[in-house]
Amino acid sequence: MIGKKEWQILGEEFKELKEKIARIERVHEHHQTANNDTHQLLKGISERVEQLENNHVNYGQEFSSQVSRISENNDQMQKRITSFKILHDQASKKLLEDMNLELKSKMDVLFSTKKNYEEQEKIVNNNLVLLNQRLEAMGSEISKFKQIAQEIKTTDFELTNFARKVTQEDAEKLRLIRENEKLKMLVARMRGGRR
Repeated sequence: MIGKKEWQILGEEFKELKEKIARIERVHEHHQTANNDTHQLLKGISERVEQLENNHVNYGQEFSSQVSRISENNDQMQKRITSFKILHDQASKKLLEDMNLELKSKMDVLFSTKKNYEEQEKIVNNNLVLLNQRLEAMGSEISKFKQIAQEIKTTDFELTNFARKVTQEDAEKLRLIRENEKLKMLVARMRGGRR
């Protein structure tokens, strides 16, 4: 199970990735705007050339030269756009690979934590069984002592020593009962956390 801290780290990493993608998209939009401007410029030049052809036949060589330069600029712009698209695709692929590696690492940690939790749960359950067995054995012993105490004459046994021993065993029993309750609550919390 991924903890709150891991979720925060993943959230920050996703936020960084979104910001990087947004920056790349802004650069891409800028190139598209430049391409549209170039297209508009070509359109304007084409209209101007038609006017020049109608008015001045001698400007044909200059027109060819300008068209050639615009065509070269357009080719360069197309190459830059293609290069940018390749860069964008490579960056996206790299980001996805990095995210997959990070998620795999987090999942490995999560599975390892789950395995450790299950092992600890088995140990706690075994300890609870042993504790219950000890409590039952102590309860049986205390019952025997109580029965013996009722049967023994007061003169054969000092009442104060017996009372002290019973009090100590009752205190031990209470302590073990409390430990048992704590372990039950711990198991309940662990089971609740796993869900």
